[in-house]
Parts: sequence; C-alpha cells; structure tokens
Amino acid sequence: LGLNRTRDAIDVLQKAFDLIDEWTRNDAQGARSRLFFVSIGRELGELLRVRHPERALAVYDHSLLRLSTVLDNAEARRGQAVLLAGSAYALRGLGRTDEAGRRSDAAFRVLAKAGEYATPQRSRNTSVETLLRARGDHFADIGQPRRAVEIYEELLNRLEASKLEPRHDLRDAVTLSVTYASLACRSRKLNQRRNCRPNVRENGFATGTCSILIFGRA
Repeated sequence: LGLNRTRDAIDVLQKAFDLIDEWTRNDAQGARSRLFFVSIGRELGELLRVRHPERALAVYDHSLLRLSTVLDNAEARRGQAVLLAGSAYALRGLGRTDEAGRRSDAAFRVLAKAGEYATPQRSRNTSVETLLRARGDHFADIGQPRRAVEIYEELLNRLEASKLEPRHDLRDAVTLSVTYASLACRSRKLNQRRNCRPNVRENGFATGTCSILIFGRA
C-alpha cells in the first residue's frame, strides 16, 4: 500500500484470507484460526469496497460467518461489530442503503451487549471509534448531514476524553485530522460556519477545507 500498489496488496491479502479459511476448515473447534478473520476480513474488505463492493461484501459476510462460531469471546464480538460496520460501506456501494443502515445498527447492538459502548473514558476504544465513524459516514452518504455532524461530534468527544497526544504521536494526529475534516465537510453542507472547534487550532490542527491538514499546515 505504501508503494501505491493496491492491486498487489489485494492479491496478497486474498491469499492470506484463503489460507486462514483453509486452516479454519481443518480446525473445527478452534477459536484462534477464526479470530484472524477480524483483521484479515477488515483489511481486505476496506481495500475492495470502493471499486469492488460485491466482492467486499462476500469477504465481510464470510468473515462474520466464521466469527459467529466463536462464543463467549470479547475479541470476536468486537471484530464482529467492526466487520458489520465495514459491510455497510459495501452495501451502500451496491445501492442497498436500507440494509446498510440495519448492519450499522446491528454493529452497535453487538458492542452494547458486550458492554463496550460506554460513556467516554480516558482509555480509547478503537472499535467504538470505528463504528461511530462508519455511522457518521453512512448518514453523510444518504443525505443526512445534520445527523452525521452529531455523530462526528460524539466521536470527537470520545477522542478528546481519551487524552490523545497529536503533537507526539502521528497516529493520534491523523485520527484527529480525519475526524475534524469529516466534521468540517458535513458542517458546510448545513451552512454552519464551524469548520473546527475553538481548541482545534490550539492543538495545532486546522481543517478549513475538506482536505486533511496536519500540524496547522494550511
């Protein structure tokens, strides 16, 4: 991916996906092999869902099927929720918007049942963040920017509560920049002049356009 060779990356991930599936078929009772579908299904699905949504949906659904047999396992439930959220992108790409919304709702139910969707805390929950971002994108894509803005605001509240350090951790910087950019774009659709919160520039961030601007570079 770093070399902009997406097709090659897809081929490699597909081979890994097939190998893990073969391992799973030969490991009828094992949870370990099935848990690999959390990462491989997510990564392969993300690469496929823009240009090949039907193939991406097949990857998500097969990964969900494998995870469904892993019982009483928190990692499996988190993975299930993230894969459900990811599959919503593929479904929208196929024009199945209502089903995409149901998948998004199901993802939140899975996390809530697992006790993971709690009020913002100092420790990060990347699964919840992924679901919120996916839900915000869903409402933005179906023409409901007001609802999208509300969800991005909730995501920002959680990120701020987790005490990120964007000046010292590039991953935190990218996470905040992407979120502020998403909020700015949707806010403008509502003719709201709030491209960023008052503390955005204090943190060294600016999102005056839909592009991602890091460390205050405009």
